[in-house]
Parts: sequence; C-alpha cells; structure tokens
Amino acid sequence: MSSTVLENIKKTTELFFASYDNLDADQILEHWDDSCTHKIRPDSLGRQKRNKEEYRAYVSSMAWAMKEFKYTPDRDTLTYDVENRRSAFYATGEGETPIGHFTNEYAFFLSFDESGKKLTRVDEFVDSGHTSKFFEQFMKVAAEGDKSEQVQAFKKKYNITS
Repeated sequence: MSSTVLENIKKTTELFFASYDNLDADQILEHWDDSCTHKIRPDSLGRQKRNKEEYRAYVSSMAWAMKEFKYTPDRDTLTYDVENRRSAFYATGEGETPIGHFTNEYAFFLSFDESGKKLTRVDEFVDSGHTSKFFEQFMKVAAEGDKSEQVQAFKKKYNITS
C-alpha cells in the first residue's frame, strides 16, 4: 500500500468527524461509498445496520433535535491500518437537545475503499448505558412534540419553524 492511501485514509477520517458538526446528512455522506453501511454497537442495543440512504433518513430525522453538536476525537487513539484500509479512534460528542446538554463516548472503526477516499463501513460503539437512559427521556419529550414546553423552548432558541 502506498503512502498516498495512508494520506487519503487520514484525510477521510478527519473529514468524517468534521462532517458531523452541522448534522447535515449531505455533508456526512459525501465521503461514503454507495455501498457503505453504518452500525451502532454494541449489538445489545438492538440497532439495525443502515445503508447510506437509511442513514441519511436517520440523521435527517434527528438533526432538528441536536444543535451545536461536535465530535472531538482523542488524537492519541487515532490508529491507521493501511494494509486493511481501516482507521479507529475514541471520541467524545456533545450537543444541545430539548432535554438538555448531551454528551457521549464513542469508539469508531472505519473501513475504506481501495483509494482510502471513500468509507465502505462505519462501526460506531456508544456508551450504551448513557445512550439508553438519554434516549428514553428524549423519546418521552419528543412524543409530546410541540406540546412539550422543552421542545417549544428549544425550537424558539434555535429558530426552528417545523
């Protein structure tokens, strides 16, 4: 494998976590191969594997409720495997939601095409204890929709009209 492939893997990895800053599905998926799949792990969470279009719908459905989101990779954990075209890293993520500040821990395992420029697989491990509790609370508030004072205040703060 060439140093060009390594540089491509490094660049695509950087673009991967930077693309989440706006939770814009088009930006996130720009570097995904058409065959790319995404899986939230561990499997005990019961999350389905999503193809590119299913992941687009997933991100789009959540984007209104997560503002000022940012992944912060722990650069000391960034690992690149050129021979197998993979990268891995630990990260934290945080943002604002209708039920308050959200934080979580992640481990990502990314797989790349032959050039290292496109993602072919994303495995995202989350802090399952925190995620389960948070989304249980979030779903209760979201189910109330605009009847919820928390949702109304959040939409007003972020000028969300839909």
